[in-house]
Amino acid sequence: MSQNDLVLDYIKQFNCITSLEAIKELGVTRLASRIYDLKKEGHEFDTEDIKVNTRSGYTTVTKYKLKEKHGQN
Repeated sequence: MSQNDLVLDYIKQFNCITSLEAIKELGVTRLASRIYDLKKEGHEFDTEDIKVNTRSGYTTVTKYKLKEKHGQN
């Protein structure tokens, strides 16, 4: 299974993914590149920047979620 497939399956199962989840759960270190590839395949994503606590304060990571297609329930 390719990394693109792993990321897409994860999003479908858990509704969204961040780079931290991609690294921890899938071993995928370049999530933005995988999302780029999936966009080229025709998948569309909504994004949301979220703050994550760190030892020195916080950082911002992007959460990716598949866009719902019109007409789907």
